[in-house]
Amino acid sequence: HSVNPHERQDTIKRARAFEDGRLSIETELKEANKELSRIAKAMKNKDVYVVASNHPFFLERYLDRAEYSSEPWNLEIALKLGSVLLEGKDPVETGIRMMGTLPNNVRFLKLHNDLKVEGWQLASHGHKGSSGARGSVRSREIGWGKSITGHTHAPEILRNTIMVGTSTKLELPYTEGSSNSWLAANAVLYEGGLPELIPIINGKWKGRIE
Repeated sequence: HSVNPHERQDTIKRARAFEDGRLSIETELKEANKELSRIAKAMKNKDVYVVASNHPFFLERYLDRAEYSSEPWNLEIALKLGSVLLEGKDPVETGIRMMGTLPNNVRFLKLHNDLKVEGWQLASHGHKGSSGARGSVRSREIGWGKSITGHTHAPEILRNTIMVGTSTKLELPYTEGSSNSWLAANAVLYEGGLPELIPIINGKWKGRIE
């Protein structure tokens, strides 16, 4: 929220977001640290992977364009993270780690990383397509083979290409009044390589194994 480029010119929306405390980079980093720590603890000795995706790159764009120069409340943390970016490091990962020690089982993936489990590619968020184009279910099938990705907010299955749904609210300001195919849905990959797409309807879901 704090560095969303799609709302940079929306003065009234930004004013409301500021009043709601949603324009603080440090606050978001603290919340991310807290949530990752909660998930990592629940996973016990299993690894938790943070897949590289388009939303964290908002921060790089914000720092690269020095947009913090007009936001004094973000200046201190932005200058620290700008130095990190200049060194070629990930400002999101570094910023989250600055907010407190993360469990050792948290792993941050880069865009070029692979993470194959039971033959399924799990390291792609889905926003990158072929040859610089936007991602689509067909480009994912061609590029990744068997894969589980996200990004579109709409669950979909094309043979061995699975796209999960969203964890956001189903109606956001920029979708108000429009029809859409958004749905909350997660995916599970069982031992042996069997995948399952699990929609969540009105907060309820049912998987093959509960």
